[in-house]
Amino acid sequence: MAITAALTFLTSLFVLALLGGVALIVLNTARKQSPRLGITAAVIGLIGALITIPLNSGLVLIQPNEIGVVFRQTASGDAALREPIQPGLKWVVPFIDQVIIYNVGQQNVDMVGNAEAVQSVQARPAVRAISKDGQQITIDVTLIFRVDAVKVNEVHRNWRSTYIDSFIVPQARSEVRNAVSQYG
Repeated sequence: MAITAALTFLTSLFVLALLGGVALIVLNTARKQSPRLGITAAVIGLIGALITIPLNSGLVLIQPNEIGVVFRQTASGDAALREPIQPGLKWVVPFIDQVIIYNVGQQNVDMVGNAEAVQSVQARPAVRAISKDGQQITIDVTLIFRVDAVKVNEVHRNWRSTYIDSFIVPQARSEVRNAVSQYG
């Protein structure tokens, strides 16, 4: 983040130089003096800002347990999803590429029968299944999973940010129900 902070500071300096240069041009012109210093400051500020603003807006920091899906807004279909960005400080085309960050580290989902735990954001209701002999069973499940970094574009294409509630939890419930239905 030190690089992005330095670029932001540098961009601010260039914008201030541009504004100060314009103010100097106006002031010196009103005093009937040479506006040369103001023009120089304004040009340096403008050129510097035009260079540092796209540089700064294109920088993306991906943490070690994350991966970035790059969505090119000018392309369509499968061409819109670029190669995922690996951890580190990376640069993408500003204003054209959008980076969506996915956690590829170990995650967990709790499916519990406790009413207070279900009220929390992380917990989902317990799994209800029917055994081989017809008994209804309620099972608390903690699912530990990890998103495959190689298939993160597929996850983004099919489920976006709802992959936990739209894919992970239903698949886990299905597997638990299938396992319980084999036992009496």
